Amino acid sequence: MKRGYLFAGLTLLLATSWISLNTGIIKLNNVLGLLFGNGAVDQVSIAQEIRGPRVLAAILVGATLGIAGALSQGALKNPLSEPLLLGTTGGAALFTLLGIIFFNSEIGSPLTISLGILGALSATLLTFQIGKDGRDGLSFVIIGVAVSAILTSLVGLAALIVNSPEARGVTFWTLGTLSMATKPQVLLLLPLLAIAWMAAYLIAPKLDYLALGDIRAKHLGVNSKKVRFKVFLIIAISVGAITSIFGQISFLALAIPHIVRGLISPRHKTLVVSSGILGALILLLADLVARTLVSPNELPIGLVTALFGSPVLIISVKRWANRNA
Repeated sequence: MKRGYLFAGLTLLLATSWISLNTGIIKLNNVLGLLFGNGAVDQVSIAQEIRGPRVLAAILVGATLGIAGALSQGALKNPLSEPLLLGTTGGAALFTLLGIIFFNSEIGSPLTISLGILGALSATLLTFQIGKDGRDGLSFVIIGVAVSAILTSLVGLAALIVNSPEARGVTFWTLGTLSMATKPQVLLLLPLLAIAWMAAYLIAPKLDYLALGDIRAKHLGVNSKKVRFKVFLIIAISVGAITSIFGQISFLALAIPHIVRGLISPRHKTLVVSSGILGALILLLADLVARTLVSPNELPIGLVTALFGSPVLIISVKRWANRNA
């Protein structure tokens, strides 16, 4: 049954990718051939430089957010934990904008990606440091929301003072968009995210021990602090990198692991893989909605994912409240 869900997810992912490649104002003939350079020059350019990178970006970003959500919820034993509520995405966005303001760097450049990772790591560790003395997981989430709100406000202020040719559309970027995806950016992200995914897969079994409690995990030979630090490092590097290019895409990381737990398995090794596949699928669908709903205009994809993920947050909070009542 579990393999059936995974096979179905991969099949739907391929089908949705095909639909996305064929969706646009200009109709493409033989998309597969165009991706390999066979066809009219203008159509090859659209397939290879615009639609192809965008579809691959949606897969990479969606998979990364799904995996990051599974890792953060497992490491903190908190079903409401995700990069947005940890301040990770806010920190990455803020440092990216600071790089644009003070170094005149471009969105998606190696410098802004590095700054995004640094900001993501700093914000995540700050949230954890402030909230680690709370009596329950809910207090940590509240502190995370507060830190995230402060960072979001600072991002908004920074976006208002940006004034450089490279930062056109930066306000749209802060809401999350895949419209800026380019082939060099995607190729730069691919090896970095692949390493992060592999690290997440390898550390996932240890999160099952953390679910038993830190004391019991210690008796089983698992150092909880080291595991959490490694998880935060994986999340900061991967989410910081994608946020520095595509902006803040909210609530997807929160929603995906909850869906996977209900459909497939709560075991973290399966959860990480399945969350990656489902995250890629959902973000591809969200991107299709963002591109076509108000065509020829485009919605920020972060708004679409927020509409999808917010109800999951409400349901999760209610379930948590009922369980702890």
